[in-house]
Amino acid sequence: MEAPAGRRPSDNGYRAHRPHEVWQMDAAERIRLGSGQRVSWLRLLDECSGAVLQTTIFPPGVLEPSGANSRATRLAPGFFQVGTA
Repeated sequence: MEAPAGRRPSDNGYRAHRPHEVWQMDAAERIRLGSGQRVSWLRLLDECSGAVLQTTIFPPGVLEPSGANSRATRLAPGFFQVGTA
């Protein structure tokens, strides 16, 4: 028997079974606040528990290459580079 429309199937593939096994990242850009100001945000969540690990809100900005031969970009205020691609 199939699940009713709009509901997840009972087996949706791999899901984390322990906290910190898988993190999810979600972002939104140029969200208009009640004041009219626009902001962007980035949120990290733990897939298993659903716990919010970090939310950072910052003004939208243009990211530009940091050098002619570099693939790195400037980071938004409050973010730190943790690795290289």
